[in-house]
Amino acid sequence: MFKKRGQNEGSIRQRKDGKYEVRITAGIDFEKGTIKRVSFYANSKTEANKILKEEAYKFSNCNYVDVAKMTTYQYIKLWLKTYVKNTVKDSTYISYEGYVENYFKNTIGEIPLKKLNTHTIQELYNYKTEMGLSAKTIRNMNSCLHKALSQAVKENYLFQNPCGGVQLPKNRKKRVSIFSHEECNMLIRESYNHRYGVFIRLTLATGLRLGELLGLRWQDIDLYSGTLHVNQSLNRLKDVTSKQKTRIVIETPKTECAIRSIPLPEGAIRELILWKKQQDNERKNFKKEYRSFDIVVTQPNGYYIEPRTFKDHYNKMLKAAKIPHHTFHSLRHTFVTIALEEKMDMKTVSAIAGHSSVSFTLDTYGHVLEEHKRESMKLMNKLYIQDMEQKEHKYAILVKQNDKNSYIFQSVDFPEIQYTGTEMLSGMNTLTQNIKQFVIEHPYKIPIEQINYIPQTAGEIVFYVNV
Repeated sequence: MFKKRGQNEGSIRQRKDGKYEVRITAGIDFEKGTIKRVSFYANSKTEANKILKEEAYKFSNCNYVDVAKMTTYQYIKLWLKTYVKNTVKDSTYISYEGYVENYFKNTIGEIPLKKLNTHTIQELYNYKTEMGLSAKTIRNMNSCLHKALSQAVKENYLFQNPCGGVQLPKNRKKRVSIFSHEECNMLIRESYNHRYGVFIRLTLATGLRLGELLGLRWQDIDLYSGTLHVNQSLNRLKDVTSKQKTRIVIETPKTECAIRSIPLPEGAIRELILWKKQQDNERKNFKKEYRSFDIVVTQPNGYYIEPRTFKDHYNKMLKAAKIPHHTFHSLRHTFVTIALEEKMDMKTVSAIAGHSSVSFTLDTYGHVLEEHKRESMKLMNKLYIQDMEQKEHKYAILVKQNDKNSYIFQSVDFPEIQYTGTEMLSGMNTLTQNIKQFVIEHPYKIPIEQINYIPQTAGEIVFYVNV
C-alpha cells in the first residue's frame, strides 16, 4: 500500500520484490486532460524518503503547490517557468535566472513567500552594496524580484509587493570612453592590415553594438540603396541552469528602438562589396566544407564568429597600433561623439544609435555638448548692444585748473569719472583709461556723447577722445 503524505506531496510504497516506489504528482497533462504522475524507485525506505523529498521539491512548481508552505525561491522558479520563459527573449530570461540563482536562492530564497517583507529585502540590497555589487546590478535584481512578486500579488499569494518600499542605490553616471581623434586615425590605418579591419571601420561609421555587428546577415544590407538594417543580435550568454556554462543566442534586439535602419557612407558600401567577393572566393575554396549562414562577419570557412573571438582580433589591432586599451563598445561611443561634434542633430544620432530615447542620448553624451553649448550661446549676443563692443565712441573730457600745481579731469558723459593730476598729458591718459574700464564694466550705460559741449566757465578746456 502507498503511504500517503499531504496533498500532492507524493507517496511511497514497498513492492513485492522489496523495492520501494516513490510516486510524485507532476502537474496536468493538458494534451490528455489528466493528472501527470511520475515514479522513482529505491532499494531502501531511507533512500525512498530522500528521493521523495528531492523530487517533490523539484516538482513544487506544478499546479498543486501548497502556497502556504511555498518558499520565495520556489515561487520565483514557478514564476520564471510559467510567466517568463515564453514571453521574453532568451537573454532576458537568462539574466533573470542569474539573479535568482546567484543572489536570491541562498539569501531570501528559503524565507516562506508569505513572510517575505520589505525590511529583509532592503537588508539584502544593503549587504550586496557593501560587498561591492554595482548599483546597476542591484537595480536589475530588484526589477526581477519586483516583477515576480507583482505576479504573486495578482494571484492573491501576497497582499502587497514588498519591493515597493525599498530604497535603491543611485546609479553613478560613468563617463563614456572614446578614442581621441589621433587614436581613431591610428586604429583606422592599422585596421587595413587585418582581415576584420573592415568591420572596425564599419562600426566607427555606424555605431553598431558588437552583437548587432556579428548578427548581421546579407539580407539585412541593401548595397544598392546603401542601407543597413539591424534586425538581430548574436551573443554568447551565461546559462545558469544547464550543464553548459554559456551558449550562443541569436535573437531580435530587446527594444523596438534597437531595430533600425542606418544609411551607409559610400566608403562602407564599397568595402562591403569587396568583402562579399572575398566570401565568395572562400566559399569556392572550401567547397562542401564551407558553411553558409548568410552571416556577414564570418571565419574563412563560413562559420559565424563568437564575440570573444572577435574581441581578440580587435585587441590585436589596438596592440599593433600601439593604442591604450579601449573596450569594443568605445567604437560606438566614438561614433556618437563624432556625430555630435559634426553637428548631426540629436534626434538623428539617437535614432541611428538605436537609443531608447533622445533624453538617454543627452544624458549619456552630455559632456560632448559642452562645446556645442558654448558655440550656441554666442548666438545670444544679439540680445545685447553689440555696437558698444565694436564701435568707437567719442567722449568729451573737461579739464579745469584746480590750483597752480594741479588739474581736475572729468568725463562729460559720465560725471562720476574724475581724476586730479599735476600733468596735462598724464591726466588725459589716466582719465581715458578710466572711461574705457567704466564702459567695459557698465555696458548698459549709454554715453551722452556731448561732442559740441561748451565750457561753462572761464579756465575750462574740453578735449575729445575715442574709446
